[in-house]
Amino acid sequence: SNTPFIGIPGTIDNDITGTDYTLGFDSAVNTAIKCIDNIRDTAESHNRVFLVEVMGRDSGYIGIYSGLSCGADSILIPESDEDITYLLNKIKNYDSEDAFIVVVAEGDALRVEEVMSQIRNVNPHIELRVAKLGHIQRGGNPSAQDRMLGIRLGVLATTALIEGESGKIAGFCNNKPSLSPIEGVVKKHLVDTELKRLLTLFCG
Repeated sequence: SNTPFIGIPGTIDNDITGTDYTLGFDSAVNTAIKCIDNIRDTAESHNRVFLVEVMGRDSGYIGIYSGLSCGADSILIPESDEDITYLLNKIKNYDSEDAFIVVVAEGDALRVEEVMSQIRNVNPHIELRVAKLGHIQRGGNPSAQDRMLGIRLGVLATTALIEGESGKIAGFCNNKPSLSPIEGVVKKHLVDTELKRLLTLFCG
């Protein structure tokens, strides 16, 4: 007989359906925010352009959340082709008077080295620095929100098993408990429309 199970979505990338937030995402965003804030101090004192690469694989959620929260000048995510155009239009007239922070969400379609090359093509006088945050985003103490999410997901999954449920993923949609069939859970391929609007409003 099959062993009953309820899955709990644990990935910092926040890139699966069936829940608004995955376990680990908020902690990773908070780590990225702290690092970007520190980098901004350096960028402002030396009037440099910093490209900060955050994790996410094919998902721009960490990039959008950390970039908007830190007031980044540009945010590049795998789900959008327009972001690089916005960046190049902004940076072609940059003359080193202020810090300029670009948050780049890693992904096969988005390489920080390629972004550097395109920036140099439109403004060859820029002094560029790259900071790849890497696996530092996966470690450290969990945020309060992730601790609460872990408790809530654990209770939801355990209760579902006791009630005879199986083959589902526990999540929270619109802050309400949700159980989704595991076979219907797929990767998110788009950030939601509200976040895309915010990205255009603040970085377009």
